Amino acid sequence: MFKRLPGDEARNLVSTTPGTAVVFRPAVVKTPAILTFIIYIWRFLSALLRTT
Repeated sequence: MFKRLPGDEARNLVSTTPGTAVVFRPAVVKTPAILTFIIYIWRFLSALLRTT
């Protein structure tokens, strides 16, 4: 089908009728799994060191 362009969603958010709520969605950043595991391991090790 047709490819969606970046401006398509922003165009649908604008409304000329008064009283219409505008909803903004936060941007989702996909983090690689290996980076997430490294951060969790680092936090676990630092908490373990602080405990002992």
